[in-house]
Amino acid sequence: MADNSFNTDTYKLQAELAPIPDIRLRASYNRAVRAPNIVELFFPTSLGLSGAVDPCATATPSATLAQCQRTGVAASQYGLISANPANQYSGLFGGNPNLLPEKADTWTLGAILQPRFVPGLAFTVDYFSIKVKNVVGAPTFTDTINACIEGDDAQCLLIHRNTNTGSLWQGSDLATAGYIILTNRNFEGTSLLTKGFDFNGSYSRRLGGWGTLNASFVGTLLTDESGAGVGDVGSFAGLQPAPKWRHTARLGLTMPNGLGISGRWRHFSGVECEPQSPSIGCGTEANPIPANERLSAADFFDLTLTARLAQRLNLRLGANNIFDTDPPIAGAQVVPAGFGNGNTFPQVYDSLGRYLFAGFTVDF
Repeated sequence: MADNSFNTDTYKLQAELAPIPDIRLRASYNRAVRAPNIVELFFPTSLGLSGAVDPCATATPSATLAQCQRTGVAASQYGLISANPANQYSGLFGGNPNLLPEKADTWTLGAILQPRFVPGLAFTVDYFSIKVKNVVGAPTFTDTINACIEGDDAQCLLIHRNTNTGSLWQGSDLATAGYIILTNRNFEGTSLLTKGFDFNGSYSRRLGGWGTLNASFVGTLLTDESGAGVGDVGSFAGLQPAPKWRHTARLGLTMPNGLGISGRWRHFSGVECEPQSPSIGCGTEANPIPANERLSAADFFDLTLTARLAQRLNLRLGANNIFDTDPPIAGAQVVPAGFGNGNTFPQVYDSLGRYLFAGFTVDF
């Protein structure tokens, strides 16, 4: 075990100003830290599926001989390396006991509006800028091989081709198999930057004998996103999608007898394929790949019913994605294992389809 120790600090400064009761202004600066967890530090190394494209595979590689030689391809292997028919290439994953803490600087500036002439209404808008340094994570298969092809010798050292075939997917013995080392590390030369605006609104109104109407809205507008493991705003391609706009809106009615019904709308704006290199699979004007060019905007609708019985028992029944809407999909070349699954990104979109849920709570 490595002898690794570190000291770090965290702190926050915040100020608020309310010139009139209806408006409150706020600003803050926060230095946050996150120490690497046990999994990130000590997870055993093992081979797994990662990349979707090897630019040096097939009889007509998209990379030149000189570029492929940088990745470990012998001249006699060029044009003879078999592509994986399932677009699945190998990576060596695992922990790193020498990781250092992440550090983040967060700036926010916003306003809270609660107009007295509209009782029950509250609205907030906040600008945020978050910059994370020493980001802990695993490098991607695509980023590593593309950086090597473009001349980064340090990235080339992470590429291990099969000693017999030159592939990056054949073999299971680490001494001879083909894979790229993707163990955890601190991205010291690259920070993770996110900027944008958060919008929150809520409204509550009594409707006489009908009950109480409740409405809420949460939306995020991204203006900038860059760094390790993310693509540009409004893009995707081997990375997590970064929709420029996303929101969740909810409208509900709670009746005097304790029965309630609410509907929720989840929206994600469309994203374009980001061609970081010809090997990424986005296609070009000369050779378009229509299925990979764009993930369309997505909308999902949910319905929930609630009931409060005997002042102690609360029942909940509902259905998420009630219209069984499919998530946007693309080819495996741009939705690789790790960030994606089943030709979509389940961390972002609803990939389960319509599903029902039920539950209850008892107050003691």
